Amino acid sequence: MGSYEAARPSSVAILLSVLPVLMLLAMLWLTGFPEQPFSREPPVRLRIGTYELHPTLQGFIIPLVLNALAAFTSLLAFTTLKDEEPGWGPVLPFRVLESLNLVTLLLSIFSTVMLIFVFLFW
Repeated sequence: MGSYEAARPSSVAILLSVLPVLMLLAMLWLTGFPEQPFSREPPVRLRIGTYELHPTLQGFIIPLVLNALAAFTSLLAFTTLKDEEPGWGPVLPFRVLESLNLVTLLLSIFSTVMLIFVFLFW
């Protein structure tokens, strides 16, 4: 019997590829970048029960953690897809997801640098 190589990425690899995009979107929502670019005050104040989150926690620390998790998850998904990539057959779905992971890695690095510059030097 011959060995079996998958013709498409596994559902875990697809989930790991989509998760960083969702984290980056959550980071944009928390910082309010589309509505108020380069503002230290987030547009929506989050509450946990009766406790209101501090603007620095919501607008700087939590987005930095989300960016770090997005970078780690995209690296994990990239290596998973490289491992699953078949030696023969269609590799286009794998290459598309690998490029998505590289783009999310670069976006998370760029947004981390942007957050640091806005909150520390603006």
